[in-house]
Amino acid sequence: MADSGKGGAHALAALIHYAEARRPARLDATGAMIPLSEQDPALWRGDLMARADRYLARAKALDPDGARTWQAALHGLWRRRASLETPPPWGAILAHYDALLARRDDPVVRLNRAVALAEVAGPAAALAAVECLDRRQLEDYAPWHAVRAEIFRRLGRRAQAREAYDRVLALGPGPAERLWLERRRAALGTP
Repeated sequence: MADSGKGGAHALAALIHYAEARRPARLDATGAMIPLSEQDPALWRGDLMARADRYLARAKALDPDGARTWQAALHGLWRRRASLETPPPWGAILAHYDALLARRDDPVVRLNRAVALAEVAGPAAALAAVECLDRRQLEDYAPWHAVRAEIFRRLGRRAQAREAYDRVLALGPGPAERLWLERRRAALGTP
């Protein structure tokens, strides 16, 4: 189902504001990326989060079934974290991805869903979901290799994890992502 004009615009505004609100928590002291699940919510900008919440509420009122509205709602779920001690709401995130798939079924949504699935059902379930995706569509998509690397790492399949990290690094990620990926790769040791 396509996003209606104004609802989709409000959802996009919510997505932009959520992303911008998290900017202060995105990098560590060395400039390496901090994944969303490891970011300190205390560093997120409350004023921008509140504005994003208002845009999301408007998007839900105008276009409750729009794919972009569901994408924005996924980002809104992270507001449930009050601190680093509060675990991410993985169950709700997975349920939202399931709902989003009913509105927009594509490999990127399925890949993101697999990240949540790994947290809810374990890395083996996530690997099965990722390996079902069409490799030809994702071979040059860095996040696909990064997700596979992390799943292989969690499963103790170090050689496959190293190979997937090497592939994503060869695709030339940005500096912050590169630093994070290199650290994850180095933590696996050498063969």
